[in-house]
Amino acid sequence: MLNRNWSQFGAALTTLFCGLTTSSVLLAAATHDPTTQPIWNIAPFGLKNTNLSAGPTKAYRPWFENGAWQGDLIEFDIASDGTRTPGSWSARGAFTAKEANVADYWKAVGGRKIITFDGTYQVPFLWNTLTGQQAMALDPVTAADANAIDAYASPVLNYLRGDRQLELPNGTLRRRYNLLGDIIHSQPVYVGAPNADSILPGYATFKNTYNSRAGRVYVGANDGMLHVFDAQDGTEVYAYVPSMLIDKMNLLTKASYSHEFFVDGQLAAADISVSDSWKTVLAGGLGAGARGLFALDITDASLSSETSRAGTDAKIIWEKTDSALGHIHGRPRIATLPDGKAYVVTGNGYGSNIGVAKLYLAPLDGDARRTLAMGCLVTVPVLLFGTLGHLGLPLDIISSPAANVAIALGIDSMIHLVTAVRRRRLAGDGEGLAWRAARDRLWQPVAGAMLILAAGFG
Repeated sequence: MLNRNWSQFGAALTTLFCGLTTSSVLLAAATHDPTTQPIWNIAPFGLKNTNLSAGPTKAYRPWFENGAWQGDLIEFDIASDGTRTPGSWSARGAFTAKEANVADYWKAVGGRKIITFDGTYQVPFLWNTLTGQQAMALDPVTAADANAIDAYASPVLNYLRGDRQLELPNGTLRRRYNLLGDIIHSQPVYVGAPNADSILPGYATFKNTYNSRAGRVYVGANDGMLHVFDAQDGTEVYAYVPSMLIDKMNLLTKASYSHEFFVDGQLAAADISVSDSWKTVLAGGLGAGARGLFALDITDASLSSETSRAGTDAKIIWEKTDSALGHIHGRPRIATLPDGKAYVVTGNGYGSNIGVAKLYLAPLDGDARRTLAMGCLVTVPVLLFGTLGHLGLPLDIISSPAANVAIALGIDSMIHLVTAVRRRRLAGDGEGLAWRAARDRLWQPVAGAMLILAAGFG
């Protein structure tokens, strides 16, 4: 019975997803290039607390300068009535102050901490910790020098860390007005002490353990890094370079630089139990920057050293770059699904190598990823677009009712499913081959969604 309920879960999820996404496809007015985004569509403020009825709060506004491509994150005070006034810090100003007060801030003890991923482990973003493939992609000239084995042997990597010695006019590399690159589509995410009202086992202890956790603001920038800022003064605590960007980060050094996107996707943060241990997890895609998905363990707000990956310094949970993933622009979800496991859940994005729309489920416990195929995304447009185009019918008028019926049926199925699953779990049933059973029956909601949409087109 539980396996049947799980198959219904897969069916309901697919029906809902098909209704939502097919509606989006049919209503789209123009072809989308996943590697570009309009630069005038800047991300909104990120709020420390979205409930203004609880009192005043803080907000964090992204900013960039067109042409110079420098960025900023600016703190604002938000009153209970929504009125905003400038706060006490600017991340751009904090970077400027650090450079002025700390010699060789980009590499000094007490300077920047920047981490990346070598495919297996979290490593510092230094020349002698990159893989051979990463080094060749980033700086082929230095990579060809067998004697270039020092951590700071690459002028390209040093530049990306913040070294200004070879910037124009003294050198040949692009002049920067600030170390912080433009922040355009990545909405800032504030994470402080755990504050959920969860009654799940272990959460109260977790909440008490981290009740004084320092506030951090997480945001992606088009300098190739996810930046972690201290919410008190705007200084950078550490930064993370998603490894899927390394092969194009040398573009940032070019004097003739033409703007590129890097860490430009939406971020999500949540407290979640992973293998019976509570954590705070941050996940995101790269938007137009690259194909892929990442997840970080941000339970501890600090990083003691960029060279450490022990204990709470182990920030990178995983990076996903398989063929099912494309450019993920939207905000993923972090959730515990009915199999009891914690997942990052997202659509697989635009322009994946497999060219098929999927719901992508990435377990946070290190288990292999799972995807649910959404065949309706391909089948419905292929079968129906040609006919509609030939007849010259208005898509927006015809498609919406059918899509709405599919969405409603999906929601109704999920409500009944959740009730059934809870009932069976309370009765003591095991999980069984839940996801496999769901997968084996995915054709049913896909066929149903297609019939509903086809009827609507008729």
